[in-house]
This record gives sequence, C-alpha cells and structure tokens, in this order.
Amino acid sequence: MEFVNTGESNITEFGVAFAFWNKSGERTFAYPLTLDSYADEICYWVYQTDEAIKPGETYQTEDVFAAFIDATVVDVAIRYYGKDNGEYVNIPESQWVGFSSKDGAYGAMPNRSYYADPDKSTVEQANKVNPGYHYYLLDDYNAEHYAHSQGGEWIDEIDIGALADNAGLLVGDLVISVDGIKPTENIYAVAYGMAKVAAGESVELEYERDGSINTITISLEQ
Repeated sequence: MEFVNTGESNITEFGVAFAFWNKSGERTFAYPLTLDSYADEICYWVYQTDEAIKPGETYQTEDVFAAFIDATVVDVAIRYYGKDNGEYVNIPESQWVGFSSKDGAYGAMPNRSYYADPDKSTVEQANKVNPGYHYYLLDDYNAEHYAHSQGGEWIDEIDIGALADNAGLLVGDLVISVDGIKPTENIYAVAYGMAKVAAGESVELEYERDGSINTITISLEQ
C-alpha cells in the first residue's frame, strides 16, 4: 500500500482500518464472534515510521494477512494520525474515507470532522480517576459480526473494587456511550467522563449486555 501525506504537518504514526471481502462480495472475518477471538482480529493496523513523513511525501507498506485466505478485495481507511510534535488527530468512524483495492475508488464523505486530544486540564482531571476496566474498541462497522447492535468499548478485564466493578459492569459488557458520547465517535469519551467524575459529578454510562441496552450512573460516591 502507498500512503500520501496530503497535510501540512510531519506524520510519525497512523492507524488504518481494514475490511476484507471475498469474490462473492461478502465481508470476511478471520475469527468467530467471541471477545477472545476479536482480540486476534485484524480490524486495524498501526504504523510507526522510522522517519517522519513530510508533507507531500509517500509511505509504502507491504503486509501479509494470512488469515484472510478467501479475500479478494480489501478496503482501507485512515482512522488517526500522529504528528511529530506529539499531537494526535483522530477521525470519527462515521467520517472515515475508504479506499478500495477493487477499483481504486474513494468512498468520500462530505463535511469530514476531526477531534484532537483533550485539553491538558481535562487530561489531568481524568488521570485522577480510572474506571478500572480494560477493553478492545469494537468498531460500528464490525459490530454485527460480533453479535452487537453497535460498536463500543468491549470489556475483557475489570479491576476488583474499581468504579466499573462497583457499578456492576461485567467482562463481556460493551460500553456504547458515556454521557451520550460514543467511543466509536470519540475515543476520549471515557476520559471526558472520568474528568467529570474527578470533579465530583456523576456520568451516565450506557452499555450492551446479552442484547439488552442498560444504563448505570458512575460517581465517586457510588
């Protein structure tokens, strides 16, 4: 694959989302629909360059995805990039622009929106409180295959006594929004929520369990 830096900043890292299709036009996956298998699924790939990609320069990769033996077409979309000044720019999933190996066509979307890292004060507040769970980010694009109605933070580990544990969350739950912010649209959704909690506020966390949507309140007083 060949990537071109069309911006005005040097890029040192970027993440790419993949979708594989067979000759019948069917979406293919390498693993079955469990949380454990999702951890091994190639849903996105991270590239860190030896030298910064300067504006106008290209970056070439050669990758082998052996698990997708029936794939004949791959769609690729940039999901985030990091600048050499340490700033990361993330692209909400609804604003991804895909490129297809089938015909070289772009699935361009109008009004592309971006969001950057939270401001320093928000990060400092969020670092004071940890929800206490580890997760894999399940994209909306992949959710149906993994038996979920939408994407979110798919929990695979919870710390005993942490906020998530005390609130009743379980391994296998899928966090789909925090105070209305979806992790698939803003990967800092939980960070913003924890900043509120650290400030003494409560947040509403929405999650999916066994096909049902539930809501809990997270606070330091729970």
